[in-house]
Amino acid sequence: MPLDNNPVEKIGPRTAFLLPDTGGSGRAYEPHLHICVTAPDKEGNVPCVPVGSYEDGMDKTCLLNKGDHDYLGKPSMIYYGHAKVMRAATIVEKINSKQYEHWEDVKQEVFSRITKGVLSSSHIKPAHRNYARLQWS
Repeated sequence: MPLDNNPVEKIGPRTAFLLPDTGGSGRAYEPHLHICVTAPDKEGNVPCVPVGSYEDGMDKTCLLNKGDHDYLGKPSMIYYGHAKVMRAATIVEKINSKQYEHWEDVKQEVFSRITKGVLSSSHIKPAHRNYARLQWS
């Protein structure tokens, strides 16, 4: 369930937010839930992975179901191929200005599955895998 959008001071691992205008072809206006996978680095950047609907033949590295997060209403997956590094300050600013919708943090058990996928998915760019690995060490 979305949080009350009270002002946020910082984000970190497990932070979940809706990033607008990240839908696919013909649905570009749709938002996708994004999850921060590390704390911000010393430059203030944080890697994030998007969640999207699962369809047969897609990356099965980390499948999610209703109940894994309040936002999910159908079988979903982590789109490791669309991982991105974002400025933490921008995320905080956009949540506070209500341009991004802040949702509750991902449960620890689900987050563990997501981070294992960062290390094992063949769809994630090696640079993003290495970036996350460096932040975790």
